[in-house]
Amino acid sequence: MWSREGRPASLSEWGPVAHHSGHAARYSALRTGKLDWNGGVLWDDAAAIIKTNPELKYVRYLPDTTFVMYMRTDKADLPFSKLKVRQALAMAVDQNTLKNVFYGGNAEILAWPIIDCKEYHNAYVPLDQLPADVQELYSYNPTKAKQLLTEAGYPTGFTTKILCYNSSVYIDLLSQIQAMWAKIGVNLQLDAVDYAVWRAKSGTRAYDEMEYWSTSGIGTYYKMINFSGAGNFNGSYVNDPTVEAARLKMLDYVGVEGGEAKMDALHRELMPYLLKQCYVITRPSPYTYAFWQPWVKGYQGEHYTGYYNVLATYKYTWLDVNLRKQMIGK
Repeated sequence: MWSREGRPASLSEWGPVAHHSGHAARYSALRTGKLDWNGGVLWDDAAAIIKTNPELKYVRYLPDTTFVMYMRTDKADLPFSKLKVRQALAMAVDQNTLKNVFYGGNAEILAWPIIDCKEYHNAYVPLDQLPADVQELYSYNPTKAKQLLTEAGYPTGFTTKILCYNSSVYIDLLSQIQAMWAKIGVNLQLDAVDYAVWRAKSGTRAYDEMEYWSTSGIGTYYKMINFSGAGNFNGSYVNDPTVEAARLKMLDYVGVEGGEAKMDALHRELMPYLLKQCYVITRPSPYTYAFWQPWVKGYQGEHYTGYYNVLATYKYTWLDVNLRKQMIGK
């Protein structure tokens, strides 16, 4: 049977089944040929599967969604309404340690607001091509971070809380950031709740100070729903005239001949400004894997073939039952 749980974000960051026995059960089924396909496998699990089952075909990919720390920038009484506070929090996250230690090097530091993929390469600015003052925000500098907090009126730091799902996948990552922020006097408290409560609150932006939540995929990048409007993906309540002006310009080119290139250029031009505002606190985005059996034909690891063709790729996929019987006897 086909696994239908693959998606363009890692399973370990989306559903509660990924944290319990179902996770191991799927991998066991994949290894023994009872499962034809499984997507959204994180790098550490993928390494073990590749070692034990070299016959499996696989592809590594960077999900087009990522998880970020949103903040209530709309509340003037909270620290997050101040640019220097947001920049301080960004500089107090050791992105390289998270990438190389927490994710074993299997992650990309800059995966927001979009990832660097073939289709949107011209809309993306690599980290090493950003202005120096923006690159600095992704370098670990707690001394500069404390200075920015002092300038913003928080010389001894502050206490805040973040809404998150009560799962080790979330708790472990946020605990790393919690320890980093403690060095600049910011006491991050984890408001870890069950899955249903987390999804309900995040889906309606009903949180008090911060939340750990996903972004929308790149298919809607020109709508800028991750940092404009009243939708749930604008988790930081961003209301920025510069962003809005760029969004309206991009929408003018939707459906226009040559419009995609112009939208890409506008997005690329906006990225340095947007990243400098630190409307979200990012973490490295880990690579994930899709695995499939040799008897799965017409499939190359795709999850979908375009924003408006989700799952359409499966109608071109078929199973070579003779090969399957030859390999596993049934």
